[in-house]
This record gives sequence, structure tokens and C-alpha cells, in this order.
Amino acid sequence: MYRRNSKKKFLDKLFSLGEKWVTHHKYKKQTHQLRKAFLDYGSETPDNLETSQYIYYGKCQQKSGPCPVQGLMLESHGELISDILHQAFGESEVPQKVLEVYPKLTKEEWNQILRIANMVLMAFEYDSSDR
Repeated sequence: MYRRNSKKKFLDKLFSLGEKWVTHHKYKKQTHQLRKAFLDYGSETPDNLETSQYIYYGKCQQKSGPCPVQGLMLESHGELISDILHQAFGESEVPQKVLEVYPKLTKEEWNQILRIANMVLMAFEYDSSDR
């Protein structure tokens, strides 16, 4: 039950971020809440604790559009995670560690997985033109 509740809270947080424009002074609060929801859902393992420090919610100019977008970012780069992931689509070979577990996975299938992950991330973004 706890895991289900923490999953719901994590998803609710992500959905809420994709539904409205957040003022600049609330980015720190939103980031804190998102990191907490991430850890509640994924657990506070050393890997997740480290990963949570890379999560940031903020605004940047989307590479593929003319309007500012708010979404999940790498704080150190000021770039949307979805934009970074998008750059991998079509060109990425299946990582060796993935092939060891899924030896029949093709490059095309791997790139479609990247596309799906990219679209999921984009669903939690808010484009300023939607205001």
C-alpha cells in the first residue's frame, strides 16, 4: 500500500507540474517536492539519493520550439532532460549492458524505447504558449 501511495504522489506531482505555469520563485520549492516524491517512490538507496540531486524543475528555451518551457531539467546544464534524451534518438546503439540482458533487442527497438521515454518526459512539461 505504501508503494502505491508513494507512486501516486510522485505521479500527481509530475502531472501537476505539466498542467500550469509556475512562477520563477517557486522553482526551488517545486524541485524539493519533486525530489522528495522521487525518493519516496523509488526509495532512498544510495543510487536514488545521488540521482535525486540531479533533478531540477525549472524553465528554459526548448530546442525544438520558440517558447519557454518548464520541465524536468539537469540543473548543472539548464537543459530539459527530454531535449537531451531526444538527441540520442535514432543514433544510439543498444548499450552493452542492455544487450547482455536483452540480446535480441535491435537498434531500432532501442531507439523507439528512447522515443517513448522522451514523450513521457515531455508530457510533464508545460509550454508557455499554453498559458
